[in-house]
Amino acid sequence: MYENIIAGIIANIIFFVLLIAIGWSLFLIARRRKLLKFFGIGQTKRITVYLSNIRVLQGSSVGTDGKQRAYAGTTVTFGEAVQANLFPNLFSYFIPGLTNQPGFLKYLLVSDVKVVVLPSPLREEDIDRSSSIVTFGSPGYNVVSQWAERKLVPRIKFSNDNVNITVDGLPDITDGRQSFVQRLYDSENKRWVFLHRGNFRAGHNWCCLLSRVAVAQTTQEVWRARPILTHHFSQSTELPRLNHSSMMLHTLMTLDRTGER
Repeated sequence: MYENIIAGIIANIIFFVLLIAIGWSLFLIARRRKLLKFFGIGQTKRITVYLSNIRVLQGSSVGTDGKQRAYAGTTVTFGEAVQANLFPNLFSYFIPGLTNQPGFLKYLLVSDVKVVVLPSPLREEDIDRSSSIVTFGSPGYNVVSQWAERKLVPRIKFSNDNVNITVDGLPDITDGRQSFVQRLYDSENKRWVFLHRGNFRAGHNWCCLLSRVAVAQTTQEVWRARPILTHHFSQSTELPRLNHSSMMLHTLMTLDRTGER
């Protein structure tokens, strides 16, 4: 009799554990599909991140000792490099069933999306046309940003002198603490292009930019804003700080809900 009761309890526990595991797996799959859809990652399973291409002339570089050095060539900014290095974490996930295993098995990650980080090319002809794009920096240092502002007509862009930020219908933004993320659709190449505008010190990741996000979708420029300027919208709030990967994922999912096609 007791054996039957114990067996029934064990069976119920196993059933509920399996039910939770299946439900959690379905939740992760659905969330991942949203993430891939948001970035427009299809069969190529690739996303290209372009950073500012800052070219250093011979004799213009300075070493850690403050002396002029001989380095000459392409370099990127620290803030952009930090942001770009966080992107691969978005598309990595733990193998289901191994997170409860002892040792190193719980830390095994799978990534089926290739994140390619490159300095801006010097010609528009060299821009990758086969994948979604994330571009950082002003048109003065990034040909991809220059192409996007000319071709996709974003509603937030740099001023002609590449110093201030221009928002359609609002005065130029001179406050260096403001940052923006835009999501634009490139109908010619059928892919999404993400433009980051502003100072990286204002938001170490995209979550800190949530209250200043402007999402411009498709070539019809459907305008959605979750207050973009703190001095124009008093309701602006910041999210609590979490770890980098969860912050970025939460932000991107919020953007997906805000600007769903």
